[in-house]
Amino acid sequence: MRVLDDQDYKDYRIKVTEVYAEQMRALIGYQADLAKWIFATLILINSGALAGIVSSSRIVDGAARIGAPWFIAGIGTALASGFISWLNTTIAIGIYGKIVSPAAIFDRASQPEFKKNRTL
Repeated sequence: MRVLDDQDYKDYRIKVTEVYAEQMRALIGYQADLAKWIFATLILINSGALAGIVSSSRIVDGAARIGAPWFIAGIGTALASGFISWLNTTIAIGIYGKIVSPAAIFDRASQPEFKKNRTL
């Protein structure tokens, strides 16, 4: 393996930074789209069904007692999955942010170190 001189290293880091910056922008867009999808579908479906059970006069009391907790659990699960997804993409955006920092282009010592088991 060839050792890069300072100019070659700088050119290489600029190209790597451009790739990771594009991935970071795409990930931010993905995070926003995912939040819209979760709120638009999972939460509205479960809360709409719950509102239907509570407001309907035709529902038997036993059916409402059985069905309502499941819809409440569906709302909680949707919120939990949204939070975990948000947390995951926020961590990934932070990793990409370290990679695309200007200091990492010009100084080899500023290059972020990653643990062996961590993936991007």
